[in-house]
Amino acid sequence: MLLLGWGIPALTITLYAPIRHFSGDTVEVAECWMNEGRYNIILQIPVCATVFFNVIFLFNILRVLLIKLRRGPHVQGATNSGTSRTSLQALRATLLLVPLLGLNFLLTPFRPEQNHPWEHAYEVVSAVTASLQGLCVAILFCFCNGERK
Repeated sequence: MLLLGWGIPALTITLYAPIRHFSGDTVEVAECWMNEGRYNIILQIPVCATVFFNVIFLFNILRVLLIKLRRGPHVQGATNSGTSRTSLQALRATLLLVPLLGLNFLLTPFRPEQNHPWEHAYEVVSAVTASLQGLCVAILFCFCNGERK
């Protein structure tokens, strides 16, 4: 796991920095990390791959949850109220996984061109989803937790 967590970003940056430095024009080289450039696809590919795999993980988790929900309670004398509680718990778990897996970035994988009519909307949506990711996890995990002391 350390190799994935540290190796892939290190490889990405090891490719990106020299390519942008030696192949970029003066503006790209001067503000390499500040402005978008034509080589940002090198940075976007690992992000898109990660989001894609996270979507697959989420669908697989949903599949397992739905299979377990269809089976229903196996306790004798169980009523349907347990099923609705289980459904709510599965829904909460799924909603919790969306920000944890970073699936909010499905909305903003590619930036519009500069001065494009959608550029401002992109900036707003990107800032809101990135900023509220932690709040969403906190609300779902801490405040909507059914456990009481």
